[in-house]
Amino acid sequence: QSFTGHCKLKFLAMSPKTADDPLFYGTVYMDNKDTPTMRSGQKILTELEHLMEKDQALDTPLRGQDEIVDFFVEIFPEVAESNSVGQLDQNAFQAWQLGQNNVVVELDPAPPRSLEGAKDVYVGGPAALFSAAIQAKSGEESRDVLYCHDGNRGASNWKGSASYFHVRDAIPVYYWPDNHGAYTLYATVKHWLQRRLGYTTYCQEVANDPNWNKLRLNMAGLLKEPRTLWLFAKNQMRAMKDVGLHIEGTNLAAPEDTTAHVTTHHAFLTHQIVDKLHPPRPVIMQSTEDKKALHLHLGGAPGLKEANGVFKRLADVCGDVVRNRKLTESELTNRGYDSGFVKQALEFPQDGYIPPYVDRMLEEMVEREGGRTEGSLRLKKILVTPAGWDDTRVSQIVFENVVTGVEKVTPVKSLYLSLGPSMRTMKVITPQRIRQDSGNLLNHVMWASGASIVFMVKIDKSKLPESTIAKFRDHIDAHNKHIVRLGERELIVDGKSFSVFCMQTTGGGHFPVKDAHAETAINVFQANVVPLLGLKQDGIEYDIVSARSCARGITAQNVFRLTAPASNMVMLYGIGGIGMTTMAPNGLLMKAVMGAREQLAQGQISNTEWQAILQTSQFSIPHWNHANPFQRNYAQFMDSVAKPQIFAKYLKPRPLQQTTSIPNILPTLRAVRYLTRA
Repeated sequence: QSFTGHCKLKFLAMSPKTADDPLFYGTVYMDNKDTPTMRSGQKILTELEHLMEKDQALDTPLRGQDEIVDFFVEIFPEVAESNSVGQLDQNAFQAWQLGQNNVVVELDPAPPRSLEGAKDVYVGGPAALFSAAIQAKSGEESRDVLYCHDGNRGASNWKGSASYFHVRDAIPVYYWPDNHGAYTLYATVKHWLQRRLGYTTYCQEVANDPNWNKLRLNMAGLLKEPRTLWLFAKNQMRAMKDVGLHIEGTNLAAPEDTTAHVTTHHAFLTHQIVDKLHPPRPVIMQSTEDKKALHLHLGGAPGLKEANGVFKRLADVCGDVVRNRKLTESELTNRGYDSGFVKQALEFPQDGYIPPYVDRMLEEMVEREGGRTEGSLRLKKILVTPAGWDDTRVSQIVFENVVTGVEKVTPVKSLYLSLGPSMRTMKVITPQRIRQDSGNLLNHVMWASGASIVFMVKIDKSKLPESTIAKFRDHIDAHNKHIVRLGERELIVDGKSFSVFCMQTTGGGHFPVKDAHAETAINVFQANVVPLLGLKQDGIEYDIVSARSCARGITAQNVFRLTAPASNMVMLYGIGGIGMTTMAPNGLLMKAVMGAREQLAQGQISNTEWQAILQTSQFSIPHWNHANPFQRNYAQFMDSVAKPQIFAKYLKPRPLQQTTSIPNILPTLRAVRYLTRA
């Protein structure tokens, strides 16, 4: 659907400021009679309170009042279109239902005889799209690029998350002492008791304490997926290696051998990778004086020492890539923050924000170079053919058109997948019972859900100085919550000037289910957003446009996993909460792994040499005409790293078994020998 505005919009003028700020969409003129009254999110907050009272999850997207949603579409048609704000219903999340987004692998019954017309196919989210853009911009086989997705990006983790670029947070969550399984269980039991022993007090705490712990374990979900207990256990073992008991000297691994050391430096590669692609608009809006990338500590002093301990550890482990600067109290006040509420603000100058237009911009980059992009296609089947005795190659893939239900078969040269958290199962179906089916080939992926809220703020510029409005342009990260700007416009109503901001806030989480509990949304908005942005002060109106759940997929490692089960296929999955920050290096890493995997299939390297390449990052990267930027050990993130030919394991025939009847034919052989000698 395309949004072009309604008749209320009288005149639109783009401001020169737009060139410096891609999220400023110019000036719009309206009559006072056409501007609705904002009601401080009353409709959606009331619905969330009802869900909390019934102890029900946010399993259906909530929509603001019709006049508010219409006003939002009028003012921010670009964001309404790119993020599907206010348009989602429960049907938009059908792919998350059991069995709806599984992928099966089968032998191709009729493989193409040649690669004529075959494509380099990229399917899924940010990493796949970035990888497609890398090939398209390389000038090599650009017309062979085909990027596909299911056309439901508004319901994706991509659009539901606050798309900040934060190297400091590209780490396993266990770096925070209260983000692990044992503490989650403690918080779950504590909240269960509070609800039953003093519900009124519980509600007040949810609505007023900015540091209220939002983590919760869903017992029904845990019983459905008991493997999650083993995931928690493995996660705790990894935590002991990297952070120990959160006391200096108790960690088992040296800083350079920790997961965070690898993932933060991996994320930081984004800057140089993006620069090589020369995008027409910024992919990252890096921290600047007028729009800072901040980590804030809110509310009381408790927890501040713990937070600073985390950042000290990250500085020791990660070095300059997480460099930060503490803002002074006067700097905070001058930006409009209440220094009584914000106890500390750290600016991370190398971090920033990924604007909502980036997905379409990358698609246009692919198309301009001769590649193709297609929506409404969901991957259902991967067809493979033998490649020697011990390997396979993908020959074709089968899509389902999610609108028509019609299947589409596409011949494949190479296949790159990043299918998001709703896809958690891939299995091989073996023909004629030559072996048992493989079962799920992927590591267990646990859902961790949070709440995602889009809201609008209208500011009377005659009542608030411009300097205090600056905080609405900051990209804010606090513990388990985030606030970012999606767009900004100047609104002239009967000659009077207003600043209107479209904002997004997120927070979590709820394990191991796809829907957040209502308390998360209430706490993030009422206890954090409202006091932090000063929404109750004179001259400010605000309302909530939409609220929904947004789940990510997490493995025991808390960061991405890779698999290369066929000679021309690479897949990235279980990315957790770092998918946006790492989308550029993830896209290039898939290309790098593909290059090594093809060398292995062609016999140029052995399995041992393949593993060594992943450990040392000695990649030869296809479609990349620049130096190899990778330097870390990526073998630790690869499934079946010692023998990656996973599909072949289940699809090749069983070797002939030696039988006990062989010795019984020896007398016959002796008789034949005797006769031939006669």
